[in-house]
Amino acid sequence: VKYERSKALEEGRNIIGTELVFKIKTESDGTLRWKVRAVALGFQQQKSVDYELSYSPVGTQSSVNMAIGLTVYNQDKKWTIAMCDIEAAFLETKIPYKLFLEWPKGVVETGLITEEERKKYVIQQVGGIYGCVDTALRFFIEYRDLLTDPKGMAMIQSQVDPCVFFKMENDIIKLIAITHVDDTLLCGPKEEMKWFTTGISKRFKYTYEDTLKKHLGVWYRWLKDEDGEI
Repeated sequence: VKYERSKALEEGRNIIGTELVFKIKTESDGTLRWKVRAVALGFQQQKSVDYELSYSPVGTQSSVNMAIGLTVYNQDKKWTIAMCDIEAAFLETKIPYKLFLEWPKGVVETGLITEEERKKYVIQQVGGIYGCVDTALRFFIEYRDLLTDPKGMAMIQSQVDPCVFFKMENDIIKLIAITHVDDTLLCGPKEEMKWFTTGISKRFKYTYEDTLKKHLGVWYRWLKDEDGEI
């Protein structure tokens, strides 16, 4: 929302710069996808003024290796690996403090605001935005609370790796979910993955790939040996 620049400065607030980030993503079939995103220049944030804590919710490689190994081991139970990506995850978060941003480049030229408005106002951020120091942490807290809600999905958060969550029934692991910021690696039977996506859809929009193709820059292919085993 618009906020008077002079008032923000009188309050001693920090006005964070913004930047447009352009990216070309290569899909598994070789096609290209062009993306643009407005981000905050988080390095301009002041601790205890614009944020308190920061954390990147990334599961360890050991956790990923363990999950892949368990999936292969549980082929008789029809385990597989899928990927779930929360759409615009950081924009779904809430911030408990005032955060002021400069207008992104091009907003005057495209007619979204006038030059007079750009000089008079700044943006008061009412939700999360990419680039802020603590946005990943705030998203992870909301995501964790959804997964572990005892009245909802009731998954168990690992005490060794906080980015790993289990669905347990009668002391048996039914599903493993490993977070990497806004991506989630899912290991288990397809019916359990359906249960998972149904649960998170109550709070977040997502995209889903029912077969692991790429994770952390690594492409995967499912192959079988001469005995027909993965």
